[in-house]
Amino acid sequence: MLDFRKIDYDQDLNEIIELIQENLDPSFTPELFTWKHLENPFGKSYGLLATHEKKIVGLRMFMFWNFYNGNSKNIIKAVRPVDTVVDHSYRGKGLFKKLTLRGLEECKDEYDLIFNTPNENSLPGYIKMGWKKIEAVRHFKIALSNPLMRTVPFDDLDSNMIANIYATNHKSHNAVSNGMIVTKKTLEYFKWRYRSNKYRIAYFNSEGVYIAYNINSRYLIINEIFGEFSNTSFRLLNSLAIKNGKKLLYFYNHSTMKKIKIPISLNRSKPVVVSKQANASLGMETIDFSLADLESVF
Repeated sequence: MLDFRKIDYDQDLNEIIELIQENLDPSFTPELFTWKHLENPFGKSYGLLATHEKKIVGLRMFMFWNFYNGNSKNIIKAVRPVDTVVDHSYRGKGLFKKLTLRGLEECKDEYDLIFNTPNENSLPGYIKMGWKKIEAVRHFKIALSNPLMRTVPFDDLDSNMIANIYATNHKSHNAVSNGMIVTKKTLEYFKWRYRSNKYRIAYFNSEGVYIAYNINSRYLIINEIFGEFSNTSFRLLNSLAIKNGKKLLYFYNHSTMKKIKIPISLNRSKPVVVSKQANASLGMETIDFSLADLESVF
């Protein structure tokens, strides 16, 4: 017989990491779990376990997230059900659904809405539980850099200097246009979100613009942008690409990016975002996600 219980982070962490590594992701580390679920500035994740004879055979994490409503100035509490893991020997018993529904019920007073970015394997399960795909998402896009364009100088900052970003530019972090809702950004958020050394923050002093980015073998990836924007702001993105030796930029076409006149770009896929509203008056369609919100690390 299977039992369900809340995670004891002091006692269960080693067994949880072992479950994840053996049944989901061999490269998953305790450090990633701690960063994601225990140090999240929006609150420690709620975790639910399925056990059989005291052995942990199933895991479901519920990660808390806060949004900021630019019209009402209110904080909207959200929860992201993530990191579902079931031991191979216990699959086919409906544990995904049981863990999800039970966990959401147990922490129902902690959120106003539920959302997630599922993969192709888990999407059908969410649809069966009555979740809806958000149709108003935009495309991920690829843009071509221009090596002939004059570059703009910038300072490349690391996460240790993130406080400067918040102190200098905090008024624009939660600026919302057209009634959109955005992730609530605080100093604690910036310190947490960009702690990994894979991220860099470019500061364009002449423009008063900060760009959070990282690179891979092909792309310069734009995570978030803060500051004042105009049709000429492509020069800033182009400068980052040229300085980092990248011909292609990758970004999510949210409201900020739509303000920037980009000469050559192509649509890629759209993210899959599903939601289930605890409060029917909250419109998931008006959330202005950034690539940082949708990144696969979550």
